[in-house]
Amino acid sequence: MQPQERLENALLRTFAAFAEDGRPTALFIDDLQWADASTLALLDAVAAQLPANVLTIGACRDNEPATLRHLSRARSANRQHAIPFSRIRVKPRGVRDLGELVAAALDEAPSRVGRLVRAVHVKTGGTPFFSTQLLRALVDDVVLSHAGDRAGWQWDDTDVAHRGYSGNVIDLMIRRLGRLPTAGTELLQ
Repeated sequence: MQPQERLENALLRTFAAFAEDGRPTALFIDDLQWADASTLALLDAVAAQLPANVLTIGACRDNEPATLRHLSRARSANRQHAIPFSRIRVKPRGVRDLGELVAAALDEAPSRVGRLVRAVHVKTGGTPFFSTQLLRALVDDVVLSHAGDRAGWQWDDTDVAHRGYSGNVIDLMIRRLGRLPTAGTELLQ
């Protein structure tokens, strides 16, 4: 047996073990846009052999041409194996929806966080992950701070609006990684 086949079999047995006894099981694989072609081929091969009670869900950003090409190939391969394939586009949130997310994250009334939400929306375009990461950066930079149970969260609208955070989540994450101690950085490498 070739190494690729052994890996496919090992993954298949692992995923199938979670779906024993016919219980419905969901296998969620995120950030597929970062996977290389051989990893995607491996996942396609394994998905084609999973038991019927396993729902495979893959998530990726579709703003890169390579990702779109792979989605087309995956859709064709899935049709050959009679695997249902659905594409669901997730759009950025509007100010109102983002307001609910921010209010829930901060445990504040939506009316209290309105200006903060608008500033976050301008910087993130309503992308939920970017929005939560920006909130975390605001907390890390003590622009957004908790002043105790009665006072709740405090921030300066002008400071939030004028913070020099980049317009993309990757730069924000790189900035956060740069704050790690040397041991943490070495571990990630």
